[in-house]
Amino acid sequence: MKHEGKVVEEEQKSSGLIFSTGTGSTAWFKSAGGTPFSAQARHVEILIREPYIRRLNKFKILKSRIEEADFAEIIPKTEMVLAIDSIREFLVTPADKIKVKISDKPLLRIVR
Repeated sequence: MKHEGKVVEEEQKSSGLIFSTGTGSTAWFKSAGGTPFSAQARHVEILIREPYIRRLNKFKILKSRIEEADFAEIIPKTEMVLAIDSIREFLVTPADKIKVKISDKPLLRIVR
């Protein structure tokens, strides 16, 4: 992903990641320490939840954002749960890749 204008790849250990649009920034994102932003914003903000930091683990990315032309790709090392809006949950395995980007089309609803 791009972080501060540079392409960055970083292995992390944490309890999770929060990806938030402006519309969702007043809920879980805010309660996790994020600052709410405009619902019309064309970017996604990212927070790392409870990073596992030790002497040898110095993470560059604890928060970031995805601009319109960029994306973030997550490749899990273990099984995990992907929760969308705290409503839908999907099991994700090390064989999966998660790509987060801003769509060209407005989101009307998520259908599974």
